[in-house]
Amino acid sequence: MKRMIGELLVEGGYVTVQQVEYALEVQKKKKKRDRICNILMDLGYLTEEAFLEFLTSMPGMASVELARCEIPSEVLGLVPKELALQLEIVPIGRLRNLLTVAMVCPIDKAGREKLEAVTGLKIKPVLCPRRAVYRALDRYYREPQEIGAGSPVETVMSALDVSLKLQRVARLVQEIEELPTLPAIVSTISAIVNDPKSSSADLAKVISADGALSSKILRLANSPAFGFSRKISDIKHAITLLGFKETQALAMSVAVFDRLSVGQTQFDFKAYWNHSFSCATLSRLLSANLDDHAMETAFVAGLLHDVGKVVLAMSLRDRKIQLASADSETRIEAEEKTIGINHAEIGYLLADHWLLPSPLANAIRYHHVPEVELGPKGLSRVVFLADIFSKINTAELSEDMNSNKRVDNILKELNISEGALRKALDGYGEIAADIVVF
Repeated sequence: MKRMIGELLVEGGYVTVQQVEYALEVQKKKKKRDRICNILMDLGYLTEEAFLEFLTSMPGMASVELARCEIPSEVLGLVPKELALQLEIVPIGRLRNLLTVAMVCPIDKAGREKLEAVTGLKIKPVLCPRRAVYRALDRYYREPQEIGAGSPVETVMSALDVSLKLQRVARLVQEIEELPTLPAIVSTISAIVNDPKSSSADLAKVISADGALSSKILRLANSPAFGFSRKISDIKHAITLLGFKETQALAMSVAVFDRLSVGQTQFDFKAYWNHSFSCATLSRLLSANLDDHAMETAFVAGLLHDVGKVVLAMSLRDRKIQLASADSETRIEAEEKTIGINHAEIGYLLADHWLLPSPLANAIRYHHVPEVELGPKGLSRVVFLADIFSKINTAELSEDMNSNKRVDNILKELNISEGALRKALDGYGEIAADIVVF
C-alpha cells in the first residue's frame, strides 16, 4: 500500500497529525499545487534539516554535493527549465540511458515518472538539500553562464574540473546500476534462513551444492576471528556453530567479493582484505556482549565496510586520480573534493543495488559518522570502533583507546565497559598477526 509523505513524517515524529491536516488544507487552496513537505516547511512546522534527516533514513537514499559544480550544457538541455523548477531537480550527468538527477524529494515517484516520460531516460535520483538545488537552478536556468574564449585560464580549468566531477558521480552511479546481481544461491539461502520450518540440513544441502562457496565459508569459519577450538570440516557443522544468520551473512560477503574481484588487476586486494578482515574480527569481538539481533552480522559488516573503495578502484582504474591516503577523514574529504562522492556513500549504493539488509547497508554508509545515522545505530558504531582500533598498532591499543573523544562517547552509548573493551582488544591482540597472514 502506498504511504503518503505526510503520514511517514508523522510516524517519524517530525510533525503532528494536526500540522499535516492544516498543511493539506493550505495545499487545496493553492492555485499551483505544491508538495506537502514544502508547505510544512513554509509554515514553519518542518525544518529543512529535519526533512533531510527524514529522507536520509529512507532505504537506498544516497546524497550528492552540488556546491561549486559545473553541469554540462547538454545535460541541462535534457530537462526544460519549467519542469526542473516544478519538480525541484537538477540533472547532473548522463551516461547512455541513465540520467542522474539531484532532487529535493527523491521519493517523489510521480516526479521521477514524469522526468522519464519527458527525457526518455531511466532516472537515478540522489538527495540534495533544497537550498543547494535552488542555487543550482538559479545559476543554470535563470542566468546561464558560458565559458568564452576570453575567460581566465583559472576559470576555464575550474569549470572543467567540477564538470568532470559530476560526470564521475554519474558514471559511478550507472556502473553500480549495471553490476550483475548477486548469484541466485544467495536468494535461495536467504529464503531458507527466513523460513521457520527450515533445518540446518536444508541450508547445508544448498551451500554444499556450490563447491567454491562452501569452501570459502569453511575457510572463514576456520579463521582466527571465530576462535573455534577444532577445525570445521563440513558445512553442516559450520552452520551449527555459526547459526543461520551468520552463515547467510558469510555467504553474502563471499558473493560480493567474488563479484567485485573479477577483472581487478591494479587494486591491492591483499591490503584491502587484511584490513577488512581485521575490522571484521574486531567488530565481532566488540559486539559479543551487546544484546542486539543486528550484531549477528557484525563480522560481515566489518568485512564489507569499505566495499565502496573497490567500486571506486573499478571506476577510476583508467583515470589517474590521486586520493589522500592518510586518516579516514582525509580520504573522505579527498574523495568528495576530487570525485564528488565518498566511498561510504558508494558502498551504500552498492548495498542497496544488491538488496543487502538495511542494518548492513547503513553500517557501510555510516561507519565513519555513526552519530548522524537515524534509528538503531549499534552496528555502524561497532564498525566505526573496529575500523579505528584495527588501524592502531596492537601494542598501542591500551594507550590510545580513550584518546579520541568520539570513541569515548560511542563506547558509552554502546554501554561497552572498560573491562569488556579490554577483553575484546586483548583477544584481538592475540590473533592480530594470524589475521594478517590469513
